[in-house]
Amino acid sequence: MATWNGVITNAGNSLLNEWVNEKTLNFDSAAAGQGTVAVAAMMAQTALANQKQAASLLGGEKIASGIRLKLRIAAPDTAYTLNQFGVWASVDGGASAMLALFQLEQGIPIPSKTESPDFVYTFYALISCSNTGTWTVTVDTSTCVTQSDMTAAITEAVKTKQDKITVKGLLLGDGNGNISAAVAGKDYGYPLATGSGAPTAATAGTAGQHYYDSSTGKEYVCNGKDSSGKYQWKLSGASDATDLTYNGQALDDFLDGVSNDLTDLAEGLDGSKPLTGATDPTSSTKGAVGQSYLNTDTMQTFYCTAANDQTGVYTWEKPKGGGVAPQLEVTVTTGSAITCTDGETVLTGASVGGKCIFDLPGYGTWSLYATLNGQTTATETVVVDQVKQYAVTLSYFAATLTVTAESGAVVTATLGTKQYSGTCGSNGKCALTVNYAGAYTVTATKNSVSSSTVTAVVSASGGSYSATVKFCTLTVTIDSGSTVKAVNGSTTLTATSTGTVKFYLPNTGTWNVTATRNGETATGSAACSSYTGYTLELSYVKVFGVCWNYNAQSTALTRLSKTSDPNGLVNVNITTNPVPAVGTGTGSSPFDSYLPWSGMDEYNIINNAVSYRKGTTGFSRSSYDTAVYIPEYYFRIIDDAANKKRYFYIADKAKSGFTKHPGSGKYVGRYNTISGHYSKTGSAPLVNLTRASARSGARGKGSKWSEYDFASWCAVWLLYLVEFADWDSQSKVGRGYVDNNNSAINSGGTDSMTYHTGRASGTDGKTAVQYRHIENPWGNVFEWIDGINFSDGTVYVCTNPANYADDTASNYSNIGTKSQTDGFIKSLGMSSSMPWAFFPTATGGSETTYVPDYAFYYSGWRVLHVGGYWNYGSFAGLFYFYASNASSNTNSGVGARLLFHP
Repeated sequence: MATWNGVITNAGNSLLNEWVNEKTLNFDSAAAGQGTVAVAAMMAQTALANQKQAASLLGGEKIASGIRLKLRIAAPDTAYTLNQFGVWASVDGGASAMLALFQLEQGIPIPSKTESPDFVYTFYALISCSNTGTWTVTVDTSTCVTQSDMTAAITEAVKTKQDKITVKGLLLGDGNGNISAAVAGKDYGYPLATGSGAPTAATAGTAGQHYYDSSTGKEYVCNGKDSSGKYQWKLSGASDATDLTYNGQALDDFLDGVSNDLTDLAEGLDGSKPLTGATDPTSSTKGAVGQSYLNTDTMQTFYCTAANDQTGVYTWEKPKGGGVAPQLEVTVTTGSAITCTDGETVLTGASVGGKCIFDLPGYGTWSLYATLNGQTTATETVVVDQVKQYAVTLSYFAATLTVTAESGAVVTATLGTKQYSGTCGSNGKCALTVNYAGAYTVTATKNSVSSSTVTAVVSASGGSYSATVKFCTLTVTIDSGSTVKAVNGSTTLTATSTGTVKFYLPNTGTWNVTATRNGETATGSAACSSYTGYTLELSYVKVFGVCWNYNAQSTALTRLSKTSDPNGLVNVNITTNPVPAVGTGTGSSPFDSYLPWSGMDEYNIINNAVSYRKGTTGFSRSSYDTAVYIPEYYFRIIDDAANKKRYFYIADKAKSGFTKHPGSGKYVGRYNTISGHYSKTGSAPLVNLTRASARSGARGKGSKWSEYDFASWCAVWLLYLVEFADWDSQSKVGRGYVDNNNSAINSGGTDSMTYHTGRASGTDGKTAVQYRHIENPWGNVFEWIDGINFSDGTVYVCTNPANYADDTASNYSNIGTKSQTDGFIKSLGMSSSMPWAFFPTATGGSETTYVPDYAFYYSGWRVLHVGGYWNYGSFAGLFYFYASNASSNTNSGVGARLLFHP
């Protein structure tokens, strides 16, 4: 059963906090919509992702854990997938706000009115709260009323009324909802006179007055007096047929006459109806003079010449000249020997002058073929069901038409009334022998689906011909055992995968495909517009990868595909490279369509909670802390030391052999930290602070804040590396603010950019850069990185912010030894316990080889800052590794970046 996620929104919390001091909380309205937001972002929402229709609030009840509301939607004009319900409320008539948001990731199909006019969906929304104050619901029943609702309402309305009416005749109401039988003469009309016997001219009455004859049960009505003063009484209505007349005679007599006439007519019709039988008629075979009789076995016709119904003797005679039988005229080459049979009787003949005529002895299906000089014609069949002449042409012509379709497909070639069919073998071919020249219409069917239609022209010279028809198919690749469903409009196809599923599509258009297995779901779509084979590859987990040949000088890595990955892990082929933007120009990346990259967006962090997302109402880079979400993802790094190759993989979901990256699922400050320890636009970076000062300033914002740490820094560079497949971040995205600049620039240098990655307008090297909304990840100022310490060359790492401290190995893990020389990075270490950790083990490269960013070292206890600052030129970059400062160091070129742990 689908599980809904529900939250009280930030606005809802404000409403509930206001609901005090005898105030009244009113639930105003509800709505339903399509689309989802990240679970972590649900509390910050103020509207549905994509509202589709209003929902009716049908009532609410208090329960132990809070308030339960009843919501309902009816079928809308246009079908959609239901993912969200929202409930709006207000306090004491104030502004209404979305109090609660409910979300279902996989969604529920909601049909249109056309598809299901009586559809309703009822949802119970639980609002958990401890307030016992007054609350009300604005009930809306205008949208839909179910049968159960109506039945309950009717039952309530009539439970004190009569169950049924038991009185007879006219009814009289007393004005209070009660009824009784009306009394004739008292409650309506004149008094009803009664008597034993019909009223006479002397029986007094008033025009319109009725009289009841108790002896016959008939009722009369008075028409008043005639000119002589006598009372005129006539029957009121008709009691039976004897009371009615037609054309001056009793209706009874008239109907009797009609009945007799119909009997005579039926007898006449029976006498003219032809009779049939499987034997000749006898003297006891009843008939009428002139009536015909057909022996259906011999096709002999008889006529009745005498009939005596009293004695039961009938005379039947054959017409002169014998019986009339159906004939079959055969046209075939002169001299041909012709065989004609219905399966029991066999007739033979010869063609003279190109013709042969058969008198057929019976009805049924007759088959014909002819032979001449060792040749045999095709067999033709004729259905004979009446006495007439039938015509058929036999031909010695033969040609082979080989149709290519699909294995098991039934192929049909049609020429006028001639039709030839066969089934394709395992090779997908079917050879048909056709007996006539002409343009054949060729098609095929498989799985009740028709193929394309083509024309094959067979010439009079015979020979061999070929034709190819195609089906519109969709082959879906997905794990074996998956249930695969393909939907196009009202058409749904379902199959179980054996590694692939091939659907034969009855209609063109876009097919939406869903695969499920063991609770996992994978979706995709394919636009299928013609008779051809389409393919769609689905995966429950999407895996991307690159390979680094660390024995080669090139900064480039090799992007892995499904066929080129020697470890067989990659299942998504990336065929284009990302293109960063310059200024307000456009950029692109194939990874924009895939998590985790597609989930990297800007959010406001307000009061230690994730709030507004970029693009939604309320979002502000200047009013609130702004951070970039790094969605949870899984990684695997394989080192092939023998071949000096290292493979970097990212998966969007959990997968066997992969590990969740400890730096993912966090929110990285969009900007360099500014005064007051904020991540906001428009201010100079906060510098001249120790790493400990940066740490304490971040923690002072709340328990979920920390300084940018080593795990999250490594999570960001791994995302970059798999996306751009190159260690040279400066050449791929932009040099950054690093070239002969005199001081740092304020935050917000990339705010005007419309694409998430690239550099601001201006001279490259003198403008801010951003990678997926993170501004200046290199250049401008160095950034302290927490959670990593160095003792001489030993690298100590911690992933628990509560244990971050300087100059210590306590609560830290020894993951290896880094290089103790300065220079451009040439090689990197790989820890078995923390394979995600980045640390240089050798220098000696250059600004264009290996990892073209600089590394510094120093002996003793040291700490780390990264990126490079405003005047570091080619030394700077995403992988710049400065490990030579003591923890007490402060510098005008060293700042910080915030990290939020949701």
